Amino acid sequence: MLNSSTIHSKKLFKALLLSLLCWFFIETAQHNYLLFHSSVELFSIFVAFGIFVIAWNSQEQIDNNYLLILGIAYLFIGFLDLLHTFSYKGLGIFPAYDANLPTQLWIASRYTESITLMIAPFLVKRPIRIPLVYCIYGSVTFLTIGAIFIWDIFPACYIEGVGLTSFKKISEYLISLFVIAAIIFLLKKKDSFEPYVIKLMVLSLLFTIVSEFAFTFYVSVYGFSNLVGHLFKLFSFYCIYLALIRTGLKEPYNLLYRNLKHSEERFRLLAETSPIGICLSDEKKQCQYVNNKWTEMTGIKNRDAIGQPCDLGVHPEDREHLLALDSNLPAEGVEYRIQARNGKITWVYGFMAAMKDEGGNVLGYLRTDTDITDRKKAEEKLKALSEKIKKFSYSMTHDLKNPANVIRWLAESLNKKYRHLLDEKGKEFCEIILSSAKELVFMVEKINSYIATGENLLRPEKFRIFEIMSSLKDEFAPQLSGKNIQLSAYQGTDEIVADKLALMRALRNLVENAIKYGGDKLTEIKIGYRSTESHHLINVSDDGAGIGIAPDKNAEIFTEFKRASSAVGIQGSGLGLAIVQEVAAQHGGKAWLESNMGKWTTFFLSISKQIETGFPKP
Repeated sequence: MLNSSTIHSKKLFKALLLSLLCWFFIETAQHNYLLFHSSVELFSIFVAFGIFVIAWNSQEQIDNNYLLILGIAYLFIGFLDLLHTFSYKGLGIFPAYDANLPTQLWIASRYTESITLMIAPFLVKRPIRIPLVYCIYGSVTFLTIGAIFIWDIFPACYIEGVGLTSFKKISEYLISLFVIAAIIFLLKKKDSFEPYVIKLMVLSLLFTIVSEFAFTFYVSVYGFSNLVGHLFKLFSFYCIYLALIRTGLKEPYNLLYRNLKHSEERFRLLAETSPIGICLSDEKKQCQYVNNKWTEMTGIKNRDAIGQPCDLGVHPEDREHLLALDSNLPAEGVEYRIQARNGKITWVYGFMAAMKDEGGNVLGYLRTDTDITDRKKAEEKLKALSEKIKKFSYSMTHDLKNPANVIRWLAESLNKKYRHLLDEKGKEFCEIILSSAKELVFMVEKINSYIATGENLLRPEKFRIFEIMSSLKDEFAPQLSGKNIQLSAYQGTDEIVADKLALMRALRNLVENAIKYGGDKLTEIKIGYRSTESHHLINVSDDGAGIGIAPDKNAEIFTEFKRASSAVGIQGSGLGLAIVQEVAAQHGGKAWLESNMGKWTTFFLSISKQIETGFPKP
């Protein structure tokens, strides 16, 4: 880093060098004007071609079309200036022409330059067709040279013995106005450039204006006004050299990729202030960058993390969870712990994603860690509370079951042994006690079944679908034969992987519901099966009148303790269909209802084909 005195010394040296060069050019002009003129023009030509070279070699990556337009334009401007230099009076390269020729070429070059500088700011962000731009400038240059050398239709700019023509003077004023407009338009787009580039370009344009005004006064091409004009042209192109060529060679990132630089700065600011931990690593999964949040969670400083494995900071027991992520697939998150150097544990939800080039080659990896410690603590509290509720539920249902069974047994004994001793009112009360006792036992059993369904781990096994169908037919045969209800079930040999007992529990509830709510018109219950691409689909339907469930209420009846309003007076706990839904969810499926309001009612239960055997599923 240079100190202020060093910077001041460098600026002083540059100022002295520039002053010496000015003195040299002035002295040269007094002794050999042709040498002075050629030196100044050749310098401006080299600058023009230099701008073209930088723009040409960076046109695929450049994100600011201002430099690209100037680069193309200055190729042709430099060519016109080269012809102007070779045709200057006294060199003798074009002996058939007088001083009007270089003056015409000068005006043509200055028009091209000023108009380009004026329109270029409007193209900073707009897409351009590069071949078209070359065609436009090439055509204009060709027509200009043809108008001067071939067709002789370009207006005269200098007459020997008279001096400058009105066209030449008016043109210089117009060119100056174009340059003033170029300054205004450029300042409106200053956010697209580095501040020092804007300052140098504006200074260059101001020198150009002074140069143009100087060229409106000379009478002789070797006169003092011509000398001043060329000196200020020298200053103008020197500023362009500093702004575009020197900056393009020493600080190309600032000049050519300023928008990319700003994007990087915005990303860095976003990353450093992000509440999510970020770790960037190379293709070998070695850390290259970590942000402040990551450092805060791990207690590892940025400089200590660089070059370390990307699983740095992850709890030793959880590293396999992170490294197991397939970074070639869409990023999927996993939960793991980060252990800081002071021992503090932070739970995070982490992602690992691969960054690839256009050819699909991995360039590096992005790992993000979102702090979920508070959520995990809340989950632990809920889990503990849930355990208390479960224990309470088990305890309550267990404690209620025994007295409920006693009440039921006493009610049955009373009804059986002493019914003949009771009057009609007593018999009615006895029936009510017996019915209530049975309903109480039924409710306790359903609650126990619901709790067991939610708590038990799945025990998937492979079996043929007709096995459970046959079991259901045998189980309900005595009950259905007394009511003249026919039960038909699918008898195919299709195989299914599921928890057999849980599936039986769900289907048993559906058959019980069909019997309970089918009404007097119920004559047939059907259990069907079909296979889809992703699920096994089982349905239970009946032809009873049912209780009439409105379509907009179909989803509600699968909620715990939710029963249809038309089911009043029919014994039920409101848990049967909730058990069916729970079993379906555990198997990666769902349960739903289709009803024809008084005709057929069909319940569906789907089971995912992705269920695996051999281990329990939560």
